[in-house]
Amino acid sequence: MYFLKPNAQRAKNAIILLWLNLSFSAITIITTVWQYSLLLGIRDRPDEIDMPTIELSDQIQTIVTYLNVGVSIITGVFFIMWFRRAYFNLQQLPGSYFRYSEGWAAGAWFVPILNWIRPYQIMREIWDGNQHYVSHRIGGGASNTPVGTWWAFWIIMSLSSNVYFRLAQAADDVQELISISLFGIIVEVISVVAAILAIMMVRKASQIEDEVWDEASSPSDSIFAQNEEVTV
Repeated sequence: MYFLKPNAQRAKNAIILLWLNLSFSAITIITTVWQYSLLLGIRDRPDEIDMPTIELSDQIQTIVTYLNVGVSIITGVFFIMWFRRAYFNLQQLPGSYFRYSEGWAAGAWFVPILNWIRPYQIMREIWDGNQHYVSHRIGGGASNTPVGTWWAFWIIMSLSSNVYFRLAQAADDVQELISISLFGIIVEVISVVAAILAIMMVRKASQIEDEVWDEASSPSDSIFAQNEEVTV
């Protein structure tokens, strides 16, 4: 007997949080551009420094940065909740192929080095595996290119963010701060793209999973009809 757990709401929650994460990245871009322009003024017009404005900019940037980090953490939690449930459901399907235990869908994100590879491998299994069961419903399999593109931007974002924070801590003059601010803007643009790709991927994967759910609930001429009754 095969037991599927509902996952549509988790997908919706993950998408909402990804949109919120994207919004804070956009806000961070705006505040960093403002800070960048102020730093250019300090460098080019040192006799016209407006300290109250600079202090206000620093305060706003600090608040936005903390909020951005907090939202990113919460987004990660909700994404992994959806991700793990999707992998669990795949493992309940008749004859499904999976290389890892359900626990790895959460744990793989926190193991150094492994977290650069295994979440992508699991996402590929979720993406390709679910389509196998409903290919007659969706008119063939969707390309897994969205998964690879999302993961590439995730890796780039993670590496560039790490470099950015290290450089920011080491900066000690105006020119370095200017360069780091510009780099920070680029990092946040990458974050926006990564969030958009994640939203598109989760939405599509969730739609396919919904088809699997419907098929399991009332199997027609599919692999479900040839196996034991599926309980949902």
